[in-house]
Amino acid sequence: MKVDTALLCDAVSIREGLLHILGGGITRIWVEQFPAAINATLALRVLIGSDEAESPQGINLLVQGPDGEELGSFNLDFGVNAPEGADAAGEVPIPLAIPMQQVQLPAPGSYSIEVKVGDTIARSVRLEAAHRPQQQAG
Repeated sequence: MKVDTALLCDAVSIREGLLHILGGGITRIWVEQFPAAINATLALRVLIGSDEAESPQGINLLVQGPDGEELGSFNLDFGVNAPEGADAAGEVPIPLAIPMQQVQLPAPGSYSIEVKVGDTIARSVRLEAAHRPQQQAG
């Protein structure tokens, strides 16, 4: 299994095996106060070899804070059937949309979402959280 896409987005939906992304590529969020939720969805696309398709698959997401502390961990277990007529050397693309709103960021700083396959980090998504600048009265 390979993770070929990992993108933090405003919204993600899946239709007919495709990721439909709105506002993809979020790298910074501005918030009024902390703690604050990650108000975004993680879009993932994994590629599973046709020979792996019949067995259960799993991905682990690990959200880490500025000092490497674990803020949240999610296990995604899923199965897939190889499409009819797929050859053994082919890959089956699997789109996934994971809401991240349940993760609370405790303070401003640099965060990461590590996408792990087994014990290996397949993708890392970086996120900077900062206080929203105050508007000056004019």
